[in-house]
Amino acid sequence: MRILSSIPGLLLVASIAACEGPPAPQEFAARLGSEILSTAELGEALEGLTIEMDSADAARQVVEQWVTNQLLLAEARRRGIDRDPRVRAHAAEAERAVVVDALLGVLYEESSDGPTEAEMQDYFERNRERLALAEPYVRMRYLAVGDQAAAREARSRLARLAPEDVEGWETLVEEMSTEAQLSRGLSRSLVPETRAFSEYPSLAAAVISTRVGRTTPVVQDRGSFHIVTVLERVPAGTLPERAWIEESLRQQLRIESRKLLYARLVQRLRNEALAREQLQVR
Repeated sequence: MRILSSIPGLLLVASIAACEGPPAPQEFAARLGSEILSTAELGEALEGLTIEMDSADAARQVVEQWVTNQLLLAEARRRGIDRDPRVRAHAAEAERAVVVDALLGVLYEESSDGPTEAEMQDYFERNRERLALAEPYVRMRYLAVGDQAAAREARSRLARLAPEDVEGWETLVEEMSTEAQLSRGLSRSLVPETRAFSEYPSLAAAVISTRVGRTTPVVQDRGSFHIVTVLERVPAGTLPERAWIEESLRQQLRIESRKLLYARLVQRLRNEALAREQLQVR
């Protein structure tokens, strides 16, 4: 849900009384003189925001930051700082960087179909030796529960559950896990051992020290209780199956594709500039 939809009270924020400017558009979030923060711009600033706060508070902070920046900018202009040659040179360089980044963003978006299945398989086969696992990968059964009594019961049931008992595992997840989707995902795939629970350091340490087939003690971390049974561990140095590294493989191919796109674009533009006799390099 877009945060903007819940903040009608922030529209038409009063303009700064001491500043005068031309009439502002009817819908705006803030105005300082002739400078406007439109409701559309506010919506763009808030879209995708992941901070955990009331939507009105989030919008208010965006508006206040805009006002602060505009006040400081106005003061800098009043003092003539924007006309300083060094400042203008830095501003021009920043503008060039922003424009170039925007160009690359457009190019990457135009070619964002991603690697094909054939490209993924070819890259994997050609690079499999180089893609040997840098750390152990593990597959596990993970439960997160909300209180200590439930955690003790969950650990007892998890420790007794046979590895081949998929139905019993699904029942346990459904009844007890507060992170059911994560519980199911970790039981179906191999993941890097040190990164599986990077947000829960105590749990990550417990998993690393737990042997295959064993269950960790209950670990309390960040308001929840966590239990893990290690089902499988593949040691570092193992040549991977493609499914183990599918996402990192896809990401690597995207990076290499963008590097190639960048190099080809620069070379084409260079050749065109040379052909027009616009480019000279000494």
